Amino acid sequence: MAQEIDIDYNASVEDICIPSKWVEACVDSHVRLGFEPSGMKRAGLDVADEGEDENSLIMAHGSVVFSIQSWKEGTTTQTARKAYSECEDQGVQLINYDSIGVGAGVKGGLNDHISSKSNPIEIAGVNVGSTELPGFWCDEKRNKDMFMNLKAKLWWNIRERCKKTYENVTGKEDHPTDELISIPNNSKLIQQLSQPKRMYSETGKIQIEPKKSLKKRGIKSHNEADALVLCFHNETINESGVW
Repeated sequence: MAQEIDIDYNASVEDICIPSKWVEACVDSHVRLGFEPSGMKRAGLDVADEGEDENSLIMAHGSVVFSIQSWKEGTTTQTARKAYSECEDQGVQLINYDSIGVGAGVKGGLNDHISSKSNPIEIAGVNVGSTELPGFWCDEKRNKDMFMNLKAKLWWNIRERCKKTYENVTGKEDHPTDELISIPNNSKLIQQLSQPKRMYSETGKIQIEPKKSLKKRGIKSHNEADALVLCFHNETINESGVW
């Protein structure tokens, strides 16, 4: 079994949101399944909280993640400018960033940086703690009945992409490539995606294990994974510039 050979460190933990075998199936899945990146180029930026925490920037072209960057140095403003510059070089059209906590300072840094741009990248703050979840997850389930907050919905979106990719790779199903995800062979991201547990509120809504609980289990902040879920958030932006 995986938990006996020191490869899958999360195999013995119950209620993991995204099983590791699903995540592993996503590594270079576009190569294994023979599809090319297509669609919008977008990015997710997760800003470091404090201490040993890292800033993480992930870029994707359609279903295919093509860049993962992490760094510790720099102020929030410097982080915002670095992220924008990297995305500009890669032709990214949209940057999603966590707009709560330290991430709130990103907006000013980005706006100052793009004020002189003739064709700036679209910038969107994402309030992952929001409980305003319009629309339906599926035909019979409203988002607000299924998820505790936007963070849970974003993680569940990646969970479904990983599941469908696993089903395609193993030949069980044939889902459209737009519903899949392909990630680089990045050990940190692979491990982080299979660390948080799925939990349920008193009213039965899905929520993702909070950072305090992860810390008690000896798990550091999963910045790369958080950047990934932000990257694949693609719903409609409202007038205030926040998802």
